[in-house]
Amino acid sequence: ARSVTYFSAPFRSDASLSQLVVSGFVSGDLSQLFELPAGPIKFALGGEYREEEAFYQQDAFTTRGFSNAVSIPVFAPPKFKVSEAFGELQIPIIKDSFIHELTLSGAGRVAKYQGDVGTVYSYNAGVDFAPIEDIRFRANYSRAVRAPNVSETGFPLVPNFSNGFVDPCNPAQLSLSATRQANCTADLGALLGNLTNITQSLPIVSGSNPNLISETSDSYTYGVVLRPSFIPGLTVSVDYYDITVNDIISNIAPQTLVNQCYDSATLTNIFCGQFSRFRGPGLGPLGEVPGRILGNSLISAPLNFAKRERKGIDTNVSYTKEFGDIKFTGDLIYTHNFTISNFQDPTNPTFESRLLKQIGDPKDEFRLDMEVGYDAFSFGYRLRYVGPMYLNAFPTLFDLNGLPASDIDAFPVTQIPSVMYHDLRADFRIDRGDKGGELLFYFGVDNVLDKGIPRGAGAATGGGTAIYNFAGRTFYAGARARF
Repeated sequence: ARSVTYFSAPFRSDASLSQLVVSGFVSGDLSQLFELPAGPIKFALGGEYREEEAFYQQDAFTTRGFSNAVSIPVFAPPKFKVSEAFGELQIPIIKDSFIHELTLSGAGRVAKYQGDVGTVYSYNAGVDFAPIEDIRFRANYSRAVRAPNVSETGFPLVPNFSNGFVDPCNPAQLSLSATRQANCTADLGALLGNLTNITQSLPIVSGSNPNLISETSDSYTYGVVLRPSFIPGLTVSVDYYDITVNDIISNIAPQTLVNQCYDSATLTNIFCGQFSRFRGPGLGPLGEVPGRILGNSLISAPLNFAKRERKGIDTNVSYTKEFGDIKFTGDLIYTHNFTISNFQDPTNPTFESRLLKQIGDPKDEFRLDMEVGYDAFSFGYRLRYVGPMYLNAFPTLFDLNGLPASDIDAFPVTQIPSVMYHDLRADFRIDRGDKGGELLFYFGVDNVLDKGIPRGAGAATGGGTAIYNFAGRTFYAGARARF
């Protein structure tokens, strides 16, 4: 205990984040000026000013490198200021005439940021069309913008480590991709023979990127809503979505960064420029053999990726029905994905990293909730379905980007099977009468059949595997009082 006290020291850091927001808006309609046959035009106009200030400081003992903590200089960037103005319109074209309803809507926002971001614009436009009261069609287009925040652009670069790093040009890693093997050979040539299969704690530099630009997204949605009058209580909505996000801001792991350098179509990409290799002669500053990545040359900071694409159909079905004293409620949420892909190399924007049916991104997923209530009792059931997913990366099993499958025989089974989880819950309510409020007693069992992560999906380490239930069968009970 005395030796621990002698060799240890208390660590102190001071951090603060303050935000000032001033906003205001007016809304109303133009009925005092004029009205369309379907009613007045509705509007909203407003503005907002935001100011953020951040601060972080470690004690002097740590910043001077006398501990094993990461030494971070004082972080006190200039104030982050944003000025915005926005407007919205809703224009009723037809109402209860030869068609039930036709309404147009639109909105726009202009925002001015300090620094390289400058002035950005976002906007959307939509239409609602209901030929009869039972059915409604809707469509919408929107352009959205996300500017980088102060932690992504103003945080200092500091020494750090990437534990468990494996060089993708190591001999055992080359066979994972034909593209990787060609790029590693082109980059290193004869130095490729110096690399051995090692796992290391790679010294890196991590922090922010002051040269980031804004993300922009374009979203198209088309849908239909059914509320059939001959089936009271039933609502069905089906929406197709097509979303593309450009210049993604993402802080990827050092391992992923180096992998993407050599898994991209060419070596002329944004990732290869984030680190350097020692090419000799002799040994590098930290003992690197020729060909190895130079210690502290890799910069782990946010980057603007090329784009991400998501396409699919969302379906929601809800139904409520009373059978005398018994009330039934059901709700189904189902998602079918057509495209989940990242295009991570701005210099080759058509080079696809397909995620659809990889761990965490199933093609099909749904949740069904049902509840039956009688007097003070209610009984609920939930079913959650997760579709099958590939055991290995998509390009190892299928042709992609004009390249053949790289390792189709890696595993005897190519897919992780689908899984269904079942949950049950029972409630009992006691009305407190004249005293007001109620008492609620509840009991439930999650994952009744004790299903965990399907075989082959690996351990519940977060990320994609978080989609599964890893806790097993769980019982719970409790009470809640309202007065």
